[in-house]
Amino acid sequence: MHRTGPAVWFLSVGRGSVPARPVIGPTLSGEATRPTMRYRDRKPPNTKAEFAEVGRRWRSLGWEEVPEAEMPDITAAVESRFDPQRKGDLRIPRPARAWLLPWRQALPEEIEAEFTLKLLSAFRRCIRLGERLLVIDPQHQWYRLDPHGGITAATRDEWAMPMLPDGDTYIYLAPDFRLGVISRWHPTGPVTLFGQNLLDAFAEDPPTRFLEVCGPGRTGRRITRRCSGPEPRI
Repeated sequence: MHRTGPAVWFLSVGRGSVPARPVIGPTLSGEATRPTMRYRDRKPPNTKAEFAEVGRRWRSLGWEEVPEAEMPDITAAVESRFDPQRKGDLRIPRPARAWLLPWRQALPEEIEAEFTLKLLSAFRRCIRLGERLLVIDPQHQWYRLDPHGGITAATRDEWAMPMLPDGDTYIYLAPDFRLGVISRWHPTGPVTLFGQNLLDAFAEDPPTRFLEVCGPGRTGRRITRRCSGPEPRI
């Protein structure tokens, strides 16, 4: 579902331009993208009724749509925390760790699923009962997610928004911005985790196959990326 709310130019980093309004529709013509997380229990929705059915499923698992009226205040808060100079270049707080994804081939589904569920488990150890993660995709609907909800699988049947990039930027933030995940739109990412509690929880029960493919990640310096636009400052 494409959103039609206020422009969120600070979250369009990495595409080499700052849109004056929300970008609607495909934006990566000619650019290699990762396969999207797939539905397992049903075919992808096509009709209004089917989308409504999927939405009810997501809500039952802890996803809640962010009303459009709340987006300007959220935008201002995120800009103040991550882009105070309004340069369209997110400054990721320390401590942080970032991974580049494989360039020539997509991660196998089982490795993406492992990463997704291990990170969900880490969030469950860091996010207090009653808290909700703020989940942002600059191109589409925003959500709040209860990580203690009923998600059990890494499929689109249960995830309104993936953890790893597939052509869009995905951001998961604690409500006070103390920790989170920023997955940049490019097929190689980077995917960055920040916040000591989240990093510790992730390290306690890591996605071993993901780390075998993508390495231990980088800390304390800028991440080299094979795409245009600003890099995250770590």
